[in-house]
Amino acid sequence: MKRISVVLILLALLFQVEAAAPKNQKSAQNKQPKQKVIVAKSYSFTEELVDLPIRPFTAPKLNDNDLLEANPQVLKMYENALNAEKWPNVQHNPASAIKAWIEVKNAQTNPFSNIANNRLGDWKKSIELFNKHQENIDKLKILLSTPILPLSQKKGILMKYLAEFGVIFGTQEVFDLTANNPEMSAALKEPEFKAKIKETKQKRCDKDSGKDCYECGKDYAAADYEKLILFGKACKVNYQPGCSEVNKIKAAQEAEKERAAAEEKRKEEELAKKVYSLKEEPLNLIPPFVLGNVSEQDILSADPEVLKKFEALISKEKGKDKISNPGTMMVLWEELSKINEQNPFLATAKKRAAEWRACAEKMYEQDKDLNLVKKAVREAGVANDQKVTVTLKYLNEHGAVFGTMEIINMLTILNSSEISDNAAVKAKIKDVKKQRCNLNSADDCYTFAINYAASGEEKAIYLKKACYLGRKQACDNDSANQK
Repeated sequence: MKRISVVLILLALLFQVEAAAPKNQKSAQNKQPKQKVIVAKSYSFTEELVDLPIRPFTAPKLNDNDLLEANPQVLKMYENALNAEKWPNVQHNPASAIKAWIEVKNAQTNPFSNIANNRLGDWKKSIELFNKHQENIDKLKILLSTPILPLSQKKGILMKYLAEFGVIFGTQEVFDLTANNPEMSAALKEPEFKAKIKETKQKRCDKDSGKDCYECGKDYAAADYEKLILFGKACKVNYQPGCSEVNKIKAAQEAEKERAAAEEKRKEEELAKKVYSLKEEPLNLIPPFVLGNVSEQDILSADPEVLKKFEALISKEKGKDKISNPGTMMVLWEELSKINEQNPFLATAKKRAAEWRACAEKMYEQDKDLNLVKKAVREAGVANDQKVTVTLKYLNEHGAVFGTMEIINMLTILNSSEISDNAAVKAKIKDVKKQRCNLNSADDCYTFAINYAASGEEKAIYLKKACYLGRKQACDNDSANQK
């Protein structure tokens, strides 16, 4: 009997434990924290949203059998969800889209259940972000206006807001929040905030925000090519102000091309016709003419008109005044270089045309720069040190080739003793004359000997060289010095 009683007691205890287990489990479940309910609200955004957890919905391709077996009512629910996603301001008022997806998810015989579940997960992340953003905006309105916080702390929380929400929600809200707060509006103009705003706009532009691409081009790009890239990106995402700026830049570029082409044509015509009157013989401006590798047989088989043109050019090459009109020589050689048939001088003509073109361009630049010096020296409003600067610049760039007489005569005619007596100008003129003497200019050797030689011995050396190079007066002076 005792053994039976013990068994009965054990069975009763076991039943009590098993019966108690569900109660304990239920109690444990009751102790778990409740999941936070995410409520979709109506939202107002100042700028285009970028980089959200949710993207425009793209319906995936479904299995034919799943569609045939689906409840027609579920198909209609799915259609309603797709239509709700297409609403223009669905991110501002997402409740209808979320409700439609919930209906799809909860329906029976449903091939769209996983699609609905995934889309609801994406919406949940976005709604959490929207709500968090709105809470921060509401807090900032209070924190930025309260007098109990120092300015440095207000700057800190505003910078923190930009770091967390700026790329997604834009920067305009920051300006709106501080519009009626002079202290904070001034802070936004400080380098730290300006750099942060720029960085944020650039990141938003990288994520295809047309407005930010446009503003980066307008406010931060320096060169036209940078502006064109940024305005082009704005236009590509249909931000019309960007398209307008692209059209303006392209129109300006076309106008500049036309202007440059017209200027090039004008210069080309002037190069061909311009006649120069030089005070001194240019040195090393045009190399001596050299006939290329042309055989006697080549000459015999040449077109008679080619021979005639070539002979005329050789005659001009021997003329003393050819350097006064280099453009004529350039044009004539270029004409000969364009005759391809029966022309044994083709290579020679091309080479000589290029040499005369280089000569014409050097003379054109020298003439232009000389006129700039004359204009500067004439102007009463130009300071003397600036006049000296342009004079020295001309002598540095053109003196060795074209000499110093143009400058000396100009300063004499304009009675500019403050320039001609300037120590730097005088030293440069002396230096140029020495350079030209070293380049075998007889006149400069003679002038250097008479005006700049430091001793009788140095004077004799330069007079001797001038005499050797053909300056007769130097020979007479040299003889006199030797006596």
